[in-house]
Amino acid sequence: MINIDVNAVPKLFNMCVKDDCPLAEKCLRHEVGVAVMENGANWIRILNLRALNKNMDGECEFFKPTEKEIHGKGLLKFLESLPIAESRKAQSAIEAAVSSGRQFYRYRNGEKTIDPQLQDLMRAKLKKAGIENDLFFDEMVDIYSF
Repeated sequence: MINIDVNAVPKLFNMCVKDDCPLAEKCLRHEVGVAVMENGANWIRILNLRALNKNMDGECEFFKPTEKEIHGKGLLKFLESLPIAESRKAQSAIEAAVSSGRQFYRYRNGEKTIDPQLQDLMRAKLKKAGIENDLFFDEMVDIYSF
């Protein structure tokens, strides 16, 4: 079983309670479900058991591996390292990658972590905007990707 902070689990994360699934020990959805129930939760959000019963052959469309990912956290140091004109262009490019100014500020300030896929999208948007500096983050964290 993995060691997980149940308070870090998003409220809308779907969990799995199929103990007899052949993928259970390697699945983040199952391991989080076990951890949350052991923590005394009265309510959890689970996947449809009828849909899960179809997946007993060792394949599951809902499977999520228990491996951690390296997420970036905070963009302040990167933006401060750029000249002012480039910093403004970089901010616009990153806003386009995250879909809104409000989300941009949450990522910039480190309130939300930046998963590897979003890091790649940010780098592509920065390159398209003509920013040559390589993107870096205030901090890197190794976390489960819900």
